[in-house]
Amino acid sequence: MSRKLSKTILRQVVFLLLACLSPVIANAEVDMETEKNIQQNDKNDFIIQGDTLIVREGVVAIAGRVQDMVKGEFRQVLFPKSLITIGSYSFYGASLQSLQIPEGVTEIGEKAFGSCADLQTVDLPETLKRMGTSAFEFCRNLTSVRLPHSLEVVSNMAFSSTGLQTLEIPEGVMEIEPAAFDHCLELTEIRLPQSLKKIGWRAFDRCKKLKSVDIPNGIVSLEGSLFSNCESLESIRIPQSITTLEMKMFSGCLVLKKVVLPESLTAINESAFEKCEGLTSIDLPNSISVIGRGSFANSGITKVQLPSSLKNVESEIFSNCSALTEVEILEGVEFINNSAFEGCSSLEKVTFPKSLKRIEDGAFWGCVNLKDVQIDKQTKVSYEAFKESKVLRTGGKVIGNFVVMLLLILVPVAVVCLFAAGFHLFFPWGKSFLFGFLSVAALVGAYVIYWINTPGGIH
Repeated sequence: MSRKLSKTILRQVVFLLLACLSPVIANAEVDMETEKNIQQNDKNDFIIQGDTLIVREGVVAIAGRVQDMVKGEFRQVLFPKSLITIGSYSFYGASLQSLQIPEGVTEIGEKAFGSCADLQTVDLPETLKRMGTSAFEFCRNLTSVRLPHSLEVVSNMAFSSTGLQTLEIPEGVMEIEPAAFDHCLELTEIRLPQSLKKIGWRAFDRCKKLKSVDIPNGIVSLEGSLFSNCESLESIRIPQSITTLEMKMFSGCLVLKKVVLPESLTAINESAFEKCEGLTSIDLPNSISVIGRGSFANSGITKVQLPSSLKNVESEIFSNCSALTEVEILEGVEFINNSAFEGCSSLEKVTFPKSLKRIEDGAFWGCVNLKDVQIDKQTKVSYEAFKESKVLRTGGKVIGNFVVMLLLILVPVAVVCLFAAGFHLFFPWGKSFLFGFLSVAALVGAYVIYWINTPGGIH
């Protein structure tokens, strides 16, 4: 009886297991069949007639490099309506001149049409959902492309180093991934959709003919080096939805003249506007608490006001801004770091706040036209803060007269000499020893006075 019961229970367990596993097995069979279709293409799937490659009707996926499966050159492709996927490297380096991908295709793989040097126009279907990395990279003669509304992401390096001249990203696209249009040397115009939320690192780097961009209001993330080396970019408006400008965002934009920053902005990161030679002025909103190292280095800024929300003026922030003549630092700023204004050879006026606690070494090094500044007596000025400028600080007061610096040395020496001469009248025997000792002491004292009372002094 127990054996029969055990067999019955075993049958029921096996039945239940088979019932649970049958959908999995069925799906696995489907997946295997799909994989088989994707992985297997042979020469019978392709026919060349003249300069046209015809892909056989019924083929749902192209996998592998087509040029390795056919004999002869082709300049255009006639795809079947059954096609769903164009796999990675399928037409890499082919001699295609134009490309029309039919409706029904949902995916284009990595470098599927990369390095197609003769390709000039591309028409993508409204069914397209995904493009792989570098799908059309190095198609240097590709001058136009129509992107579908079905596409949500323009993939990493998808059109990098192409010959695109104008570009319209359709509504529906939410993200442009890193370097998607990097090094498009002929690109002059971009239209971005309101649906766009994120633009990746270097997405438009080195688009040397790009003149202007209207960034949509709903965007929430702009990554670093986004428009770096766009040498023709003249103006840019950053929307209110952005709080941070990442590093090298506009670095090397040589003729950038107008930048509108939002009140929502809290940080400008390292080298964001470095080498923007055409940028002569910028209004920094009072919301900014961080301006990174070298943010405006080697730019064309002539006057600038640093807001009270900024506590720390970072290193090299305006270094080598040769056109900078005037700087106003508002109350609230506490530190000026080393080399912050180094090499600003035209700088003549700096307004320092009472809130300033310290000026570090070399902060104004080489500011050869900077003479008279007023620094609160509580502010600590590090050694060589104003080296190679015309500023001299003494007793908490800053003056610009070299004669006074000379007097700081000569007056103590003269006093010592007079004292030694008077001492000799009463103690002739100690003349040589005392005079020598006091002279050395006077010179050391004079140097200490000079060191303490110059902008390199410690207070």
